[in-house]
Formats: sequence, structure tokens, C-alpha cells
Amino acid sequence: MRPSFEVPAFGYISHPLSTSDAKLEFTLDDYAVHFVVTDIHQGLLPLSATLLSSSEATFHIRSIKLPEDGDGLIVRGENITDSDVWVTLTPWRAYPFVEVVTMDEVPTGGQLAPESNGAIRFKAGPHRILTFWFHD
Repeated sequence: MRPSFEVPAFGYISHPLSTSDAKLEFTLDDYAVHFVVTDIHQGLLPLSATLLSSSEATFHIRSIKLPEDGDGLIVRGENITDSDVWVTLTPWRAYPFVEVVTMDEVPTGGQLAPESNGAIRFKAGPHRILTFWFHD
């Protein structure tokens, strides 16, 4: 068993220990913590436990957080390969606006058109870090 827990609007943390091996201590005064315990398996967690999915295993999600100003989610990922990769990111819910922002969350002027389910598709260059702001 591999305990995983979701911190709302922040993401998941997985730890490679069984629930009988150790006591998992975690404190967040202002947030409820939801635990999902599952066996090792192929594929995604159930939709109810997925904040964001990526179509490509080579595009590593580095962070999912609340923006410093405003609403929505900031999502940062990196293409870890030596070639271009086409990626589709699908958030847990559809956001009408998705902007490309810098690492310090300043809009670059770039925008992506989300599909009806909120998914965005883009090309990530080799070893490129990209940051997106999903918002209403």
C-alpha cells in the first residue's frame, strides 16, 4: 500500500511506506487533508482523487499551487527529454482562461484555448519549464 494524500488546490504527496510501517504526521491548520490509499497500479487515481492529469509521462508536473494574486491554479511542469513533446494537461474542472505566466506569475501575453473539459494542448521544448495560470 502506498499512502497518498491531497491538499486541496496544492496537489498530492505519495510516500513509499505501508500504513502499518510508520505513522504519517502532517499538520495544516487551515485545510482538510483527504487520504487515498491504493495498491501499486497502472494509470491514474480515480477522478475524484485527481487534481490534474498530464498526457505525457515525460512532462513532469513540478508544482500545483494557488496564485499569489487572484483565483485558480498555477501549474508548472518540465519537459525532461531532449526533444519536443506535445502535452495535454487536464485539470479537475474546466477553467475558462489559461494564461502562460513566468515563474513569478507575471502574464507573458500568451493564452491557450481550453477544450470543453478544460484541457489544454501545447508543445514543450526540450528541457523547457512552463508555467500556466488556470482561472475564471
